[in-house]
Amino acid sequence: MKAVTFWRWILLAGWVGGIGEYGNGSYKQIGKMTDSIEEKTLSLIEDSLKEFESSKGSLDSAIKKLKRAAELSEHKDIVAWCNLQLGNPECINLAKGYVKSINDYNLDKSEEKLLAIASQLKKLKNLGFKFDDTSSLGEMDVEINQKVNTSSGGFEGIGFIEEKYSDLVRTKRGNDGVYYKTNLNSHLNLIRSNGHKKATYLYNKIAFKDAPKTSFDYLKVVVDNRLLDLNPELAEQLMVAFKSAVSNNKEELSHSLTTCRRVIERFADIVFPPREELFKGRKVGKPQYINRIWAFIDIAIDSNSNKALSHSHLEFLGNYLESIHKATNKGVHSDITQIESVKTIFHLYLLFADLLDFLDIEIQKPKNGKIDINKASIDELEALGKLKRKTAKEIIISRVKNGKLTEKLLIAIPGVGPKTLKTLKEYFQI
Repeated sequence: MKAVTFWRWILLAGWVGGIGEYGNGSYKQIGKMTDSIEEKTLSLIEDSLKEFESSKGSLDSAIKKLKRAAELSEHKDIVAWCNLQLGNPECINLAKGYVKSINDYNLDKSEEKLLAIASQLKKLKNLGFKFDDTSSLGEMDVEINQKVNTSSGGFEGIGFIEEKYSDLVRTKRGNDGVYYKTNLNSHLNLIRSNGHKKATYLYNKIAFKDAPKTSFDYLKVVVDNRLLDLNPELAEQLMVAFKSAVSNNKEELSHSLTTCRRVIERFADIVFPPREELFKGRKVGKPQYINRIWAFIDIAIDSNSNKALSHSHLEFLGNYLESIHKATNKGVHSDITQIESVKTIFHLYLLFADLLDFLDIEIQKPKNGKIDINKASIDELEALGKLKRKTAKEIIISRVKNGKLTEKLLIAIPGVGPKTLKTLKEYFQI
């Protein structure tokens, strides 16, 4: 199946699944997680879920694993919740202070007492807890109300509460004078339910964070990755254009369209360099970049139907971008709308999708010496930084997203740890 027909089928069918091998290129299944940090995080959450879901599972173990996963994925609210369940003294003291401020306010509904509640909530928020408004921790209030009751385990760590409940079950007692089996069980069930919800939420957020949501998302990911392999600079320009295309700012929209034009010009220079002689009656000099891509399509694609489809995208892009180029040269931005910008970037991605299997762009070679990491090519990152291709791609994507890379941004990228960062600093200016 030819590339053009294949992409049309994807778009018409609305297919967003992954594919293995296709054509001359190898497209890895989208969403498959290979970097060690995410794999470790997901493994911890899976183990945590097993504990939550098993009637014999240890809540103490489940929550400790969930906490570690939340720390790795930087979800402070879940870390805070876990700390409260595990009996962290700072969390416990603040929770008790919150309860006291609520009780004090119920006895004396003064502004001073209300401000005391707000102060306690602020301290809890600083630890990572979330709350609904200035006077409530929302769903956490239900748990805290449970913990206020000493007979249900109070603010003790979940491991202690599990042991007390097991002891009462084993000795066939309803209570030991302080702790009551029914209340302990109610407390444990509440924590098990809430913990399972948090673990499920975290798993879905991480496991499916890169999963395409639409057919175009799928197409974009594949095109970006293929171009990063073939010509990283061209891929980066295309991603920058896409980023600007979804802006509500007129200047950004204009910038997106200008970048689209530069992408097409650069692509034309690569696949069909300028020449003085005519090609099938058309000029193919430096200014005639659309004609040069047209010539490349005629040479590279055998099927007439596929040529026609590629030509249609090219014709739209060429005419539209020329009109935009004239308008921006005159300083006219007011007529440029977001939908026009999105349509243009959409057609540009479709054009590259049409031509993916026919591209044979030379990969840039690494240079010697220390390089500005914000200008480094994907091959320089991979070769000098001793990175996996996927990690190098993530660095390029982060660079486009954030505009400029910093040590903090780099260390947040999956696959970049302290050792890798040290290696990068040896060869790149950060």
